[in-house]
Amino acid sequence: MFSWVCRCCSSSFRRFPDISDSDDEGSSSSSNADPFVWRRGLDKHSSGEFLVAVVQANGVIKDHSQFEIGSDAFFVGVYDGHGGPDASQYVSNNLFQNLISRAQDDMNISEETIRSAFAATEDGFMTVVRRGFEIKPMIAEVGSCVLVGVIWKGSLYPASCVETYTTGSSNKINAEQLTSNHKASREEIR
Repeated sequence: MFSWVCRCCSSSFRRFPDISDSDDEGSSSSSNADPFVWRRGLDKHSSGEFLVAVVQANGVIKDHSQFEIGSDAFFVGVYDGHGGPDASQYVSNNLFQNLISRAQDDMNISEETIRSAFAATEDGFMTVVRRGFEIKPMIAEVGSCVLVGVIWKGSLYPASCVETYTTGSSNKINAEQLTSNHKASREEIR
């Protein structure tokens, strides 16, 4: 499935379960076994370490996250669903696959590769909406904010879509804004 990654990174990605997966495979919860808290302890990626902690605020989980780890790469995606889980679930199932598909062509990950993966994911979801509208008209009312970070061979590629932006910090308390907020009120976004 990830043959290009095997060639480029000499090992395949390890996939962590989605924060909304109900089986909690590989995850740990709080000592009180709170069903609304999910966390994964400190783990390593190609450029350092990461950990994940999530608190569920809604009865129906509309949000998803994704972590993919390779020897020279790390992918993290956070998908904030609006109006239902359909869009964020679609992004979770397709964005990384679209990124892999585009990166196979030039054996590299770049800003353009990520931009193309975002566009392909949006086009795919719009096809789902058009095909499913007669059966499930509410699908036209769902959406998802998307935050993605890719570390490829030591370089960070942050990306965001809709009303979100990415911040980063390197062993400092002060965070730096890495992407701009994609609000529809901004003319250059429309």
